[in-house]
Amino acid sequence: MRARGHGPWALAVPLSLSLLCAGPAAGQGGASPGQREGRCGDGRIGWRPITVQGACAPCMPGRRCPCQQLTRFISEVCDGRALGGQTCRSLGYVGGRLACAPTCAAFDVSGCRACPQRAGLTCLPTPPLPDLVPALGHLLAGAESGGLAGVAWRGQQADHFARLTAEGDVIDHQPLSSGPLAGNGTVQVVGTATGWLVARTWPSDGEITWVPRRGPAGPPLKIGGSSAPVWVRWPGDRWGVRETGSTPPRLVAVVDGQGQASEAPPGAPERVQAPAAPAVFPAPVGPGVAIVVGGTTLHLAMPTAGVAERLVLARHPTDRPPRPAERARPTP
Repeated sequence: MRARGHGPWALAVPLSLSLLCAGPAAGQGGASPGQREGRCGDGRIGWRPITVQGACAPCMPGRRCPCQQLTRFISEVCDGRALGGQTCRSLGYVGGRLACAPTCAAFDVSGCRACPQRAGLTCLPTPPLPDLVPALGHLLAGAESGGLAGVAWRGQQADHFARLTAEGDVIDHQPLSSGPLAGNGTVQVVGTATGWLVARTWPSDGEITWVPRRGPAGPPLKIGGSSAPVWVRWPGDRWGVRETGSTPPRLVAVVDGQGQASEAPPGAPERVQAPAAPAVFPAPVGPGVAIVVGGTTLHLAMPTAGVAERLVLARHPTDRPPRPAERARPTP
């Protein structure tokens, strides 16, 4: 039997198109069984529904073919004062007050402190540097040269070097060649009159890299590994590295102020250990270094816990060191 006013396909085509127009059933989405539905702002962390348009096929000309709406669920990270047990300290900060973003999809860390509250100490903004790994915070070193701070660190991908001003602003960053086993060995930095010498060792071998105050780093010079080298210095800004794994220590490299390898000059060198001034950060911030740049002392460290993979930076006047920390107050 034919439908009045239509061809022989009148019953079949609208039926097939109606199935295509229907789209996915409402209520499908990412909600897990047992999860509570709610809304952002109700003060409870849960799943909240959002409505999206379902897929719809073209319909017959002149016919109304509405598409069903699809309900999906997204998870809230926090909601108002409900932070899921997280604090500034659990995220890798020293302290402060953690808040929830208005969208309930992220934390607001603007109230968190990356540095301790001490008289004379100024916490600086986090510099944008890559490949910072909290677990490798002990492989961070730095020194001063010509009013600038040079900082070297070991990441997961490579070793890195950055030049900073006395105010803590990053001038530039450059990766150094990576060793055979990232995460092992030592990193040392010595400042000279015209730049920095960066010694990096791994269990098998090591390298010395010359970094001038401007421009790219020079080619690496191979040295022995297995332990931290001992720096020695001769007059005229000539530096040498002694391999400490041998007995007696063997001179394996001599580098002048321009980063050129040469023979050991005459005369007895002065034994110089790499700078290792500690930073002033307490836990959860890990080991760090203090670099005196003119009248300012920069403190640099990386956190040892949490998700804040960043360089913690602070400064204080060199002639007025920060006062000891007062008795710790409970962190909200």
